[in-house]
Amino acid sequence: MASGVSAAKLNIPQAQSDEKNIVLYGAFFEPKDGDSKLYHAAIAAHNIQTNEWDVFDAVFVTTEDCWQPNHRHRNPQDSVRCIPLVSLAEITKSQLPLVKTAAESVEIPDPDDNPKWTCQNYILDIWKALQVNGVIGKMTWMRGEDKLKGHCGPIFVPEYRSVEEDEMDEVGGIFFGKGF
Repeated sequence: MASGVSAAKLNIPQAQSDEKNIVLYGAFFEPKDGDSKLYHAAIAAHNIQTNEWDVFDAVFVTTEDCWQPNHRHRNPQDSVRCIPLVSLAEITKSQLPLVKTAAESVEIPDPDDNPKWTCQNYILDIWKALQVNGVIGKMTWMRGEDKLKGHCGPIFVPEYRSVEEDEMDEVGGIFFGKGF
């Protein structure tokens, strides 16, 4: 006979909402125009049971000359500009409202006060708020922040040079040699 006490004996309900059925992703999109040198960034939450999506990002509204938070219920991969999603963490359905609260709590600066602030800062701030409020642990936050920062900042497009057949050349972190 097992020595543990089962949840049924203690009459503790086993709530399905405690299952980790929400996957958080970093969603990055190719720029709409050739002038931008940054990926557009969002935090996406996918309910793997219902296939519903929540996408949180900040968009620059040119008519008002400011960044505004944006919340959509759409699969980010439906956009032709979406690059592969970056898996960050799994949370419970009951924690999903905390993601929305975190997104709403991010202070968006006036562009005159901080002209370098972008949608990438927005998702990093959401990610930090999730850690500060206990939605994700510190190790998950650190791993996720590294993944997010890997896509943040200027988009690097390497200048390709011709390479002699017997030469190896590193361009943009990729080694090119014979046959390339």
